[in-house]
Amino acid sequence: MNKKTLLVMLVFMFISTSALSQNTIYGTVTGDVQEGVTVQLKQITCGSAFLTDTTTTDSDGYYAFGGLEESRYVLGAELDGYVIVPNKLRVIDIPQSPIKAFDFNVIEYSPADVPVLSKPVVSQTEITTTLGATIDSDGGDPVFERGTVWNITGPPVTENALAEGGTALGAFSHDRPDLMNVPAGTTVYFCGYAENDMGIGYAPVHSFAVKDRLEVKNALTHPARLALGPGDQLYVSDPKVKSIFIYDSSLQLTGELKDLDSPVGVTVDSFGTIYVGNTGAGNVEKYSSEGILLETIGAGSVRMPTDLTLDQDDNLYVADAQSNLIWVFRPDGTLLRTIRKGGLKFPIGVEIAYHDDGTGQMVGELYVADKENYLVKVFDLQGNLQRSFGGMVEKEGMFSTTWNWKEKFLSLQSITMDAQGRLHALDLYMNKIQILDRVTGATMAAAYGEYGTEPGQLKLPLDIIVNSVGKVIVANAENKKVEIIYTVTVP
Repeated sequence: MNKKTLLVMLVFMFISTSALSQNTIYGTVTGDVQEGVTVQLKQITCGSAFLTDTTTTDSDGYYAFGGLEESRYVLGAELDGYVIVPNKLRVIDIPQSPIKAFDFNVIEYSPADVPVLSKPVVSQTEITTTLGATIDSDGGDPVFERGTVWNITGPPVTENALAEGGTALGAFSHDRPDLMNVPAGTTVYFCGYAENDMGIGYAPVHSFAVKDRLEVKNALTHPARLALGPGDQLYVSDPKVKSIFIYDSSLQLTGELKDLDSPVGVTVDSFGTIYVGNTGAGNVEKYSSEGILLETIGAGSVRMPTDLTLDQDDNLYVADAQSNLIWVFRPDGTLLRTIRKGGLKFPIGVEIAYHDDGTGQMVGELYVADKENYLVKVFDLQGNLQRSFGGMVEKEGMFSTTWNWKEKFLSLQSITMDAQGRLHALDLYMNKIQILDRVTGATMAAAYGEYGTEPGQLKLPLDIIVNSVGKVIVANAENKKVEIIYTVTVP
């Protein structure tokens, strides 16, 4: 594109004449330039304009066309890089005024260009990436779109354009949700852009490395719920820190999913997808294994998601202690059913286990820690109550200080199943874990656990889980740690 644009202002004039020698049009050019302006005279015949004559202005800006025949003419002037403005435009009746003055005004102008941008902006959190820039100039033509572009291959950057929505000059920025799928550590190149009728202007290209969304920034303070993921990774909710802490199979801290809303319940599928029950927001949030928020489940219905589990079809079971029911959601997040038969009262924990029904078919059952009924209730996966066992702990006699706690509960907090098909039931107030038959609730092995702050002792234990090698891990809230408290034999 030339830096200057040729602009022609055409003026239509009607000229009638009876004396050719007197039929003259003249005028002057005023303004920034007088000399050298091209003036054209075109005769209109049969609806088309034909060039009749041209001239250029002299040093005083004067021009003239004489000896014109009776006809219709178009008179215009042009000069590269200047705007020509007709002056005193009107119809000329040459027989009445055979010599007529017609003047032009010449004004220099600055040609338009693409917008000019600077100052790339990037901001990252665990859940958003914001990009932007500053429009320093619109290039002399109004901006009608602005936004950002990015790629992972390097300059020049024109891919993945997304309009921000504004058109004003100055700084702008916007979230780029599409960057949330870029793996941590990847170098991203980006710049801002703005477009006007002259084209697209780009800010200087800037680069940044995608943050590790699971970078550890806090310390475990109040471990509440546990879940196991691929490779026996341990996921620990902490509602006080508002995070899910991630440990490897040797209980070394490796990651942290941050900025949650009082997370309690947590479960993980075979792909490492993380489901978080937020008791503050009253929902379940689904995150990718890299900490990217994928969707929100149960908003507006779930109230206190204290525990979560998945069946083999990845249907999600949510223990809602405040609503006194179990929500069941399909993998796409839609509601499949609710389970409330048997009069659940503060259902605080859920566990699904599969067993052979005697015909070679594996059948799943849902075990519910029904806290305020002091019972373990067992449902089929369609929500039908199959059986229950337990009951409230009682003293052995009216004046006894000894509690008859075997196969009973004072504050049933958590249940989990080991590889032998035995149910481990954690009692919060008794600081004990009983090993029970999953069918009858009868004692299968000696209980373990005692109150204290030493390694292996319990102080406000909120959850237990058994990993693939038989290690029983406890969330010891008052001791502010997770630890292995027991080992069971794996067949």
